[in-house]
Amino acid sequence: MSRSDRPSSEFTLVLIANGTSQRAYEGKLLYLGLMDKKPGDRHGDGLKQVWHTVQP
Repeated sequence: MSRSDRPSSEFTLVLIANGTSQRAYEGKLLYLGLMDKKPGDRHGDGLKQVWHTVQP
């Protein structure tokens, strides 16, 4: 998948330069928050006005 490819849905898999794939939401890569310990935790939401949570 290249940067010019458009996702066909909100959630997609993106191929990263190292050859692995990573989940994305609306083209933005998703990460697990280190402060989140159980499903539903959203401790990083709004962190440094950069990080935002995604609700399923």
